[in-house]
Amino acid sequence: MAPDDITAIASLVRDPSVEVLAITVSGTGEAHCPGGMFVARSIVTMLVDQPIPVACGRATPLAEAASFPDAWRAGADAGSGLQLAKPAYLPESEDARDVLIRIAGEQAAADRKLTILTLGPLTTLATAAAADPQLPSRVTVVSMLGAVDVPGNVQPSAGATEPTSEWNAHVDPTAVKNVLAAGFDLTLVPLDATRDVPLTRDLYDRLATDHGAGPADLVFELWARNPFMFDGFYLWDPLASAAVRDPGLVTTRQAHLRVIDGSGLDGGRLVEDPAGASVTIATGADRARFEALLLAALRQGGPRAGAFTPVGTIAVIVGQDRCDVTIEPSAPPPGLYRLDVRSEVAGPASAAVFGLGDVTWAEIQAFAEAPDFEHAPPVILGPQADLATTGSSTAWGRVPAGQFAVACAVGDFATPTITVRGPFQAG
Repeated sequence: MAPDDITAIASLVRDPSVEVLAITVSGTGEAHCPGGMFVARSIVTMLVDQPIPVACGRATPLAEAASFPDAWRAGADAGSGLQLAKPAYLPESEDARDVLIRIAGEQAAADRKLTILTLGPLTTLATAAAADPQLPSRVTVVSMLGAVDVPGNVQPSAGATEPTSEWNAHVDPTAVKNVLAAGFDLTLVPLDATRDVPLTRDLYDRLATDHGAGPADLVFELWARNPFMFDGFYLWDPLASAAVRDPGLVTTRQAHLRVIDGSGLDGGRLVEDPAGASVTIATGADRARFEALLLAALRQGGPRAGAFTPVGTIAVIVGQDRCDVTIEPSAPPPGLYRLDVRSEVAGPASAAVFGLGDVTWAEIQAFAEAPDFEHAPPVILGPQADLATTGSSTAWGRVPAGQFAVACAVGDFATPTITVRGPFQAG
């Protein structure tokens, strides 16, 4: 239930070519079970009319292994900053393992083959296969997992040359080993393919032009609230979900793989081995075709309740001796704002909006003249946009009721030149 999982789910739930029968949260993934199930049910509540069953699997890996960083897990539990709706229904009482087994059996009885799309660790799938030996023959599996011919994304320890394992495999390599041994019809969408689909400002801007549909609006809010995603973030899970619907957008080859087991840095590393399991691996992706499919899938149906709509915009031009601020509407109410910043500086620059709270305007001006970050006056933060050099950037955030100001900073963070404009009144 990390940001890329949320994006993938949003692209699936209204797609007329897909029938989503259940969402299972991996307890060994980024979200813990309670948080992950809340986020999943909230997304379903906001985007579709009928409940989709949501269940969670075991919270520990099948053997000793690393886990996702605590900060990542806390963010996933909180829905990555989204304004979430209260879920309209309860999670399933069944374990996720039993949900998979039951639905696969029901589909087999109706002469249909279930597709399982895994976007996290394989813990639940491995436990389900152990409990029901018929499961591998009843399902097709597509997994965003692993790295074969490219470096992994688990950061190596000091002195190591490069990462070798990918996170979904790293947090439960024993589950990967058991799934490979179980004989599933398995397609992996590893980092080899997902490196072709970075999340770019261009894609974000294209989504911004039309995000009226509920899924598009949810993903637009997600990306807008998490600007870190534009720095090294890839659309890992959305590519895997797209490959389920359009297999031709990824290039594939057959491979025989085994996995390095254990809790070390190599845990979860995939290795080609003639004696290993036969799987299909995606080696690359058609980025243009994928982005078109993703946008089309997100733009399905009507709006969602609580749409991500700003009450106004704050435009700032930053220069060496310039901090021009334009606010629309002219009598701004408190609420969500879009901050548009254009920098004329060939170097670091930023603009930030903040509520003054109990701080006086004189204190703010004094701080701008002689910045002292160890004894900065307490303020209520709002949206902030940072630029490394000349160009434009957009950020989103809330402006509290009362007085607020806009600050422009030019130069290195430790010794910036700060100009403040204001005070302005919200509400």
